[in-house]
Amino acid sequence: MSITIDVSNIPVLREPIYRAAREGLEQGIEQGRSAGMADLFVAQLFTAFGELPDDVVARIGELPTVHLMELAIDIGTSI
Repeated sequence: MSITIDVSNIPVLREPIYRAAREGLEQGIEQGRSAGMADLFVAQLFTAFGELPDDVVARIGELPTVHLMELAIDIGTSI
């Protein structure tokens, strides 16, 4: 027999739970934004240069969002 306790109804725990949920959501949104920006940059490079090696695509996926934005803007004005 198991017991389930809904800790979200305990006032002292409510704020930390909501804060953790907000932080998790924000991290997920940022990861999605970064992945989308990486996809855009890879597509721009593909349009300009053709097929890219898998290791290059993987390294692009690891770049911070701000760098991806700068690179996408730079290549967009260079093509």
